[in-house]
Amino acid sequence: MEIFSKLNIKEVLNYLPDPIIIVDSLGNIRFANNPFSTLLGYNEDELNNKNITHYLLDNSIFEKCITSIKGSNASSDQTTIFVAKNGQHIYTTKNVRFLKIDDQECIFVNIRNVSNIDKLNYELHSSKKELEAKSKELSTLLDDHKKQIIAKQLQLDEIVNIIDEIIWYIDDQTMAIKYVSNAIERIFGENKNSFLNGSSLWMDMIHPEDQPKVQKFFHTIQPSHSAIIEFRMIKKDGSVRWLSSTINHHKSLNFFIGVTRDITHDKEVQEEMEFMAFHDVLTKLPNRSLLKNEINALLQKSSTIEQHFAVLFLDLDNFKYINDSMGHDVGDEILVEVADKLRHSVGKNGICTRFGGDEFVIISKIQNKKDIAIKAQKIIDVLNEPFIVNDHEFFISSSIGISLYPEDAASATGLIKSADTAMYEAKLAGKNRFSFFDKSMNTNIQEFLDMETLIKDALLHNYFELYFQPLIDSSTSTLYGFEALLRLIHPEHGFISPDKFIPVAEATGDILKISAFVMKSACQFSSEINALSSHDIFVSVNISARQFKEKQFAREFLKCAADYGANPRLLKVEMTESVVMDNITLAIKELDILRKAGVQVALDDFGTGYSSFEYLAQLPINTIKIDKSFIIPVFDKKSNEHIVVAITSLAHALNMDVIAEGVETNEHVDYLRNNKVDILQGFYYSKAIPAKQIIDNIGEYKKLFNL
Repeated sequence: MEIFSKLNIKEVLNYLPDPIIIVDSLGNIRFANNPFSTLLGYNEDELNNKNITHYLLDNSIFEKCITSIKGSNASSDQTTIFVAKNGQHIYTTKNVRFLKIDDQECIFVNIRNVSNIDKLNYELHSSKKELEAKSKELSTLLDDHKKQIIAKQLQLDEIVNIIDEIIWYIDDQTMAIKYVSNAIERIFGENKNSFLNGSSLWMDMIHPEDQPKVQKFFHTIQPSHSAIIEFRMIKKDGSVRWLSSTINHHKSLNFFIGVTRDITHDKEVQEEMEFMAFHDVLTKLPNRSLLKNEINALLQKSSTIEQHFAVLFLDLDNFKYINDSMGHDVGDEILVEVADKLRHSVGKNGICTRFGGDEFVIISKIQNKKDIAIKAQKIIDVLNEPFIVNDHEFFISSSIGISLYPEDAASATGLIKSADTAMYEAKLAGKNRFSFFDKSMNTNIQEFLDMETLIKDALLHNYFELYFQPLIDSSTSTLYGFEALLRLIHPEHGFISPDKFIPVAEATGDILKISAFVMKSACQFSSEINALSSHDIFVSVNISARQFKEKQFAREFLKCAADYGANPRLLKVEMTESVVMDNITLAIKELDILRKAGVQVALDDFGTGYSSFEYLAQLPINTIKIDKSFIIPVFDKKSNEHIVVAITSLAHALNMDVIAEGVETNEHVDYLRNNKVDILQGFYYSKAIPAKQIIDNIGEYKKLFNL
């Protein structure tokens, strides 16, 4: 314990990451470290000498805690809810024990915040300077306070040994452990004396693949410098744990001084998020992002080594009827089984990915066209076999389009598009077959031309209309804002789905005229509704890919807002991941202009396709929208819960709020609210409503939405 004779207790406790308080037998706070003050949002003066019961949701917890440990002086773990200064309920676990300070009986409480453990992990990993400062300050204290601490050595030892992190120091010459706290027994699963008596035990338990990295780390860290290292260790039972150590090489003491914590859970969450970024949630197949990466890798390789490969675009025939008649739960089970069959059929000679919905794209490295045709027919035959779900047989067929490299295209997008074109030709030819791409193919040109004519007619006669669906604040159940949704109701053809006319409008360029109408109408509505409301109401506008690529898009948007008297601070633009990721440099530039003017930015349909966690933190985004495809399985199949929680935690860690689409039941509301989703949208609250209906009936909607 000689090393701790150089420490001041309160300063040490202030540099530990966990919240710690010391109270007297009556519950009066005698000391609260900085992390505890930060946790509740009070300053030191506001906490000092105040009774702990003022900050507990349940005042009886203190007495229960005292009773449970009285006479035993043993730690007592118990879940406790603290109330922060802003009223937020903070869920924690704590270790409590008696100890004497200057002959006065006190209670030492070591707290762990479990409300947002992912956020805590992010902050610990991203605050390297703070961690380095902690280690340097710890080293400085070792030099400055020897006389002050001698009388309190046993007391400090007791405090250190009930902290969750391992505190240790080793000789920088022999690498032998000279001191280690009791936490090593919990994390390593070995008696701490084994480490004190066996100088190489701790290194022997490090994962063999990580031992060279750890040895090099200690050899290269210079005196008076601090650094962080992550590595794995193997326990006696064979389980592997991830550890993170913040280490300072103390110059005058010739020690490596460290604080080590178990980050296994954080690593598991990180791996899950990384997997999710490149894989489909339902089938676990690679997604579009990974598909494009794989094709681009083959194209890059072909620049040095001549090779051929094929892209097969597969669509399940009439699969929509199964979803409509039997429900999405049955449809999902069939999709999972389809994925398994495709994965097995493709084997090692290719990669199978889920493109979206009931579409799959396969990269085949088979180079002979005849062999590719044989493979395609085998896939069709395999999918013709019956699918058994809930003791019922289902029969499906598939249509496959095939493009070849380098014959049909020289880019990932071109190859996928050519294969998609050929797939549609297979459907026109009767379905349940395959077709190779041919440049002479005409993909349902008549339907395309008919839709183009209908769009121009709608623009000429003002058939387009904006509807507005309410967005509800989950914590207050009050109106947060509206999302503007484009509708086309033709006098002859009736309601036409945006999924049908928007792709055609994007291709012909008519989307720019439609987008101008949407911007104008949304800004006008924002101005009108906020003039009638006693509190701010956001209006969210969807931005098309073509519109976003227009020169000076951001400035045109702001000009439109000014022309119609809309406050930019109450406008929010929504765009899909694919729009943003298509040109990340352009996205950052244009979105920065909007953000500086006060306009908020939402990333729509997050996680459904082109997710890129690498750029998420760089983009000036306020909001992430969780696609309803993630919400429905939570209740239909009790799946995706961890994904919803992970996306929400990630967004909050990046200071973004979260909107959940597809909220249809009270069960949806309760689950999303309990998991801290900020904004809710769906039929549970209201369908989309015409702007005129809202304005004309503003009194009724004020009551309905608490305006």
